[in-house]
Amino acid sequence: MRPLSGNLMARVREDGFSVVEIGQLQGSANLTEKDDAELCIDAIQRGSALKERPGASNTWVIVDHYSLGQAWEQRIRSVAPRILAIDDLANRVHDADVLLDQNLVANYQDRYKGLVPADCVTLLGPAYALIADRYSSLRKEVTRVGKTIRSILVYFGGADKEMTLMTAEALSRLSSDFAARVILDQANLQFDQVEVVCAADRRLVLSGQLPDLAQAMADADLFVGASGTTSWERLALGLPAAVVTLADNQELLSRELERRGFITWLGRSETITLDSLVRGLRQSLAAPLDPAASGRMMSLVDALGAERVADILMHVGGEGLELRLARSSDSDVILGWANDPVTRRNAFNPRPISVREHQAWYQRRLSSPDVVFLLAETRSCIPVGQVRFERQPDQSWEVSYLVAPLFRGRQIARPMLDMAIRWLRSDPARELISGYVKPINRASIKVFEGLGFQPSAQQDHSEAIRYELPLRGGS
Repeated sequence: MRPLSGNLMARVREDGFSVVEIGQLQGSANLTEKDDAELCIDAIQRGSALKERPGASNTWVIVDHYSLGQAWEQRIRSVAPRILAIDDLANRVHDADVLLDQNLVANYQDRYKGLVPADCVTLLGPAYALIADRYSSLRKEVTRVGKTIRSILVYFGGADKEMTLMTAEALSRLSSDFAARVILDQANLQFDQVEVVCAADRRLVLSGQLPDLAQAMADADLFVGASGTTSWERLALGLPAAVVTLADNQELLSRELERRGFITWLGRSETITLDSLVRGLRQSLAAPLDPAASGRMMSLVDALGAERVADILMHVGGEGLELRLARSSDSDVILGWANDPVTRRNAFNPRPISVREHQAWYQRRLSSPDVVFLLAETRSCIPVGQVRFERQPDQSWEVSYLVAPLFRGRQIARPMLDMAIRWLRSDPARELISGYVKPINRASIKVFEGLGFQPSAQQDHSEAIRYELPLRGGS
């Protein structure tokens, strides 16, 4: 972290993390992406937790900064081969292994086409919203019924300069019977003025910054605040909101949430007046709670996003892997894996596969009674690889498999293939599994031999070794 004014180093350390300070390049008033990358590399190499294992395959750099993109990410790979980029603007090119944009905007599935490498795993939409697991446990206790709004939670975030005060003043002008809890950090310049407004109205209670908003949101009937990261926390608990956008990047999200009936968008902060805010809040308070809308919110955000992202970053080995039959909707994922440069190098035909060619091949495999096409996933439904068995005239199954590029080197191939073989053992008509491996593909040879496959006495492929495993008995 750079020691800028208002930095959160002390807070991060209090939460149990180590912090390495990033300095300033001598004679450089304005840092470029590459300048910043050099400083970060130096910080990583100085950091006690990282300097022992820079470049290890499970070392990740996570970058969340509107001014950093491809140039920064390419340079940082010298110390960490895996990069997760967090973005919500879709306005610059990234060189990342994983890109996360948890926002819900129109056409969010297509926003990063052409902005990330072909093999980049894109985690898009609120299924990957990074919210604390406390929200997941509280969901079971929340019930939203059709009643008059009585409890209001006001929170605009730490960067707010005026909206908390204006909202407190607007609420004090309403004649409705409600109780409003106003959350504001004591260091915020509005605090003293907000305190005066709240002290003059028994319905308003001012609280300092909370460790999190989970319980306060669970207890509230209406949220009034900004359309930032709290959006996902609100949706996870089915809490309706009246929202003011404080920044340009919040506007697309606000439009989509309003379109879905999850919020009332009161407008941009620079256009809001005290009178317009009073009118907007009066309308929000007059509307009864909508249990159906709350249910749709909670279905959209299940509060397991952080678990899903961690699963992708940290998953090693076969623990928690599950198999399922491949579906038509998996076609693009499997084509992306198949066209990965390493996969093509180990394939018998190394040329790239066209979309049209793949789609025809894939549909034939899915519809054939002589093919078992399996996908392996983590517990949180992240696909990590595929195994395919095809029946042969000689009473054998021919097997092929691949591991998703992002999950290579994480000891997944052997347990995945072992599970798939177990899947087949209910077929009494076949006695043998065979597979072909290029001699240069030492990793696959190790996987086959580790599962008990033996080189066949009859080698019938000039470019590959044929391995065989009896289907009855064995592992």
